[in-house]
Amino acid sequence: MRRLFFGLCVLFLLVACDEATPVPPVTPPGWQVIAEPQGLCQFAVPPSFKVTEPGKAEDASAKIFASLSAHKYEKNTSDWSAYKTSVKKLAKPVKMIEDSATLLYYDTAIATFKTSAFWIAKPARGYVCIAQVAVPKADAEKQSATLKQIVDSVGVKSK
Repeated sequence: MRRLFFGLCVLFLLVACDEATPVPPVTPPGWQVIAEPQGLCQFAVPPSFKVTEPGKAEDASAKIFASLSAHKYEKNTSDWSAYKTSVKKLAKPVKMIEDSATLLYYDTAIATFKTSAFWIAKPARGYVCIAQVAVPKADAEKQSATLKQIVDSVGVKSK
């Protein structure tokens, strides 16, 4: 108990660091768990999604596309805070949904006119689990519950 309390205090005080214990992914019942090619990270998608290749899935009827990757911190982005600063310069947020010690989640400026492209990143030890989900802009609000479940499912691959 003392160790847990200490760990939470350190996480709270540091706000973000690559040594923080990753938040375990939550998989909704019946959803497919998909790992990215390196086998470090996973996410889940609804049963209607078809896996198109390792780390990628789509629901063609709803025009939702999802991909997952794991990236090691680069020398110039050695921790979670530095990573977030760097990535927000590359994929500019148009709508920030959450920017916290355990999650970076936003709609990006790299989206096409008719598509919302969501950037989802969670820290792990020495790397970041990143998911990108593209949804038709007209359906983004309607798909928000599904998006939130995908967000919650991103994380370090279960063993």
